[in-house]
Amino acid sequence: MSAADGTLRLFVGTVVSASARAELSGALAPLERVLGDDVSWTRPAGWHVTLAFVGRVPAALGPVVDDVTARVLRGWRAPQPVAATTGEVAVLGRGAVTLAVHDEPAGTLAALGVRLQADLADAEVPVSRRPVRAHVTVARARRGRALSGASDVVVAPVRWDVAAVQVLTAHLGDGPARYVARSEHALG
Repeated sequence: MSAADGTLRLFVGTVVSASARAELSGALAPLERVLGDDVSWTRPAGWHVTLAFVGRVPAALGPVVDDVTARVLRGWRAPQPVAATTGEVAVLGRGAVTLAVHDEPAGTLAALGVRLQADLADAEVPVSRRPVRAHVTVARARRGRALSGASDVVVAPVRWDVAAVQVLTAHLGDGPARYVARSEHALG
């Protein structure tokens, strides 16, 4: 799916499983009480861990990102299963409220992100080359709102098995971002 201007907003990540999303929605209650109307909440259907951020690119690069991701995942020998568990609350950058994600075996998602980023760059895809700090963004600060106390909230951990990696298209505007999978690739 391409934008009206012939571009796509792409990233490669792994989505939070449906059962974990349901559990996490309930676990966020203490955070919701502290933050109230100071944030806009992200859609649970869009909760994910980004492994490689591509951003806005010409639509013609979409199939390249799909192909590179497929190739990396075919050759990836991840220990099975790879589990992810939500952790500490943090406020990042311009007010993104996040939950850290701890993977088991530790470092698996970060290593996969490094490999994806390197292979995408080798294929001349303008990917952001940065360390993967696995997290799920659950809310964003409304303009001009300070988010005091968010990092002190304890959210019960939620665990899920990471079974696949997706190439996702981000659709922004008209409310919280919406993400649509272009392709999905089994992990392992």
